[in-house]
Amino acid sequence: MARRPTSALARTRHDALTLRYRPDARVEAAIVNAERLRGLRQRLLDSGAFTLDDIARGRGATLAATRKAISRAEVAGKLVTVMADGHRLVPAVFLDDAFELRPAWAPVLAALREAGEVGWGQWAWCATPSTWLDGAVPADLLDDRPGLVVAAAARRLESLAA
Repeated sequence: MARRPTSALARTRHDALTLRYRPDARVEAAIVNAERLRGLRQRLLDSGAFTLDDIARGRGATLAATRKAISRAEVAGKLVTVMADGHRLVPAVFLDDAFELRPAWAPVLAALREAGEVGWGQWAWCATPSTWLDGAVPADLLDDRPGLVVAAAARRLESLAA
């Protein structure tokens, strides 16, 4: 147990030093957010993500054509890309085996965008167990129960309005 100074001057100095070196809440929040992003980045890399070069090779297309197609899909809200280590990555969950877009994601991503989720937030919601799906991962249910996943994404927006 730390001893408190006994004299008034010492107590004043002790209190001033304690206040001066108290961590700034903004700094703490930045550190927590950086750790969260590091964890998300690692989960994405572990679960699978492709660079635009990977997708171009997988599609048998040029890099320029692939870049344009990915950008158009992203602007249209049919796809999410994220930046990691200076690379634009497409999470594998949003593509099929032929490196084409999985259209079933479009309404899910639209609902998440309405709820204020973009980029990493959209991917994290799609790849993380959801309480709105009784702990199931949306990406695991999309093929068999797309309506359920879309409804869960819509409830994300409703929960913000409540």
